[in-house]
Amino acid sequence: MNNYPFEITLKDNTKIQISDFKKEHKESIKRLLYKIPDEDILVFLDNEIDKDSIDWFVNPEFKKVVDLVAIHNKQIIANGTLHCEGIYWENTAELKIFVDPDYRSKGIGTQLFMLLIKEGLQKQFKKIIVRYKTNNFSFNKILEYYSIRPETIYNYIAENKMFNESKLMNIATINIEDWKKRFEFYNLFFKD
Repeated sequence: MNNYPFEITLKDNTKIQISDFKKEHKESIKRLLYKIPDEDILVFLDNEIDKDSIDWFVNPEFKKVVDLVAIHNKQIIANGTLHCEGIYWENTAELKIFVDPDYRSKGIGTQLFMLLIKEGLQKQFKKIIVRYKTNNFSFNKILEYYSIRPETIYNYIAENKMFNESKLMNIATINIEDWKKRFEFYNLFFKD
């Protein structure tokens, strides 16, 4: 859909590059994932956190439909993917985003989310699955801002056995075909 790489500007006027994943990004993504708080990684691992087994996220065997990175000063500061690995519903993909804690609240997550939704539409997915902490106010604001209402939300408890903690999590499905209709309507009447 998009021609990568291209540049975007964050809320604080920082310019970053959005690129598709390349093999040479693997080590930089690993460094990024080590900076992510355990409770954020727990969202995607379901249970026990073991950052030494983090290779699952950069493993080429883990088939990704779209794999985007955000780069600033030659370092990856965010990674967003759409994948079908382990998804048993036709025309459905799971969306995952990690943002470096030093770059949060600047709009990277929002822009990656929208790029991945648009890529999902281009690839003719009908539904997107997202996982997030129940108290993730930033993600809830993204959904609200774009009038995206999950069709279903499943609450579950993820346990971090290393720290003997439990976190309330959500898995939600988004019907992106419905969103596409609203988006097209919005663009028709509110063009720049």
